[in-house]
Amino acid sequence: MIRNLAVDSYEVKDNIFLDKFTLYGVPPAPAREQKMKICFSIDANGILDVSAELLSNGNKRSMVIAGSGNVSKDDIEKMLKKIEV
Repeated sequence: MIRNLAVDSYEVKDNIFLDKFTLYGVPPAPAREQKMKICFSIDANGILDVSAELLSNGNKRSMVIAGSGNVSKDDIEKMLKKIEV
């Protein structure tokens, strides 16, 4: 499962969950043996494109997140205050 977070902190618990998707067809293997390529792209309108590819077999999956999803106005304000210099 690929979890998408609005990353504004080094701690996962402090980031905002946006969405998730599952990459199917991952063969059994020891932990950390399967390698994935995860790509994030955001355009000028704030639309986030997330893709994942399993390198061993080329299996791919992607999703588009448009808008703020479950991010409240208060959460956005908190994120902006954290990054103010």
